[in-house]
Amino acid sequence: MEMPDLNKVSANAPDVDTVGGYLKNARLERHLELAQVSDMIKYHASQLRAVEEQNWSALPNGFVLRSIIKKFAVAVGANPDIALEKLAQATGNVAPPANNKYLKSSHNLKVNEKLNEHISSGSGGTWLWILLILAILVAVAYFAFTQGMFNIDDVEFIKKWFNQ
Repeated sequence: MEMPDLNKVSANAPDVDTVGGYLKNARLERHLELAQVSDMIKYHASQLRAVEEQNWSALPNGFVLRSIIKKFAVAVGANPDIALEKLAQATGNVAPPANNKYLKSSHNLKVNEKLNEHISSGSGGTWLWILLILAILVAVAYFAFTQGMFNIDDVEFIKKWFNQ
């Protein structure tokens, strides 16, 4: 039996100019099955097959598709940036610009950073809790005293404490 020349390009080699072919080629070079990649990235093998076949109607849109492509590329050792670029060329699916109105502004970030610093310092929080607990204890004692549950004569240690 004659051994095939592995240096020659196979007739059915994937087209590496497309995102599906690029990822399939990387997967085959690493001798990985779709099921193995599916186990690694937790997307169903049928979705990965749809990516390789560029069956975009069988796949979700938007950031989910970009996530599938990126994780697929990382799992098979391909460059995720190149894969996402090829996806954008094939489908027009690109990440929104960084100045999206739904993202936090730098002003909010600075406020949140100051709040986090204040909370993490613990300087004001501890004393606030102590004062809150003392206020609750005083309120409970006042309520008990006004309801006749005890009077000053019943509590000798209070008399001794204040008479010293």
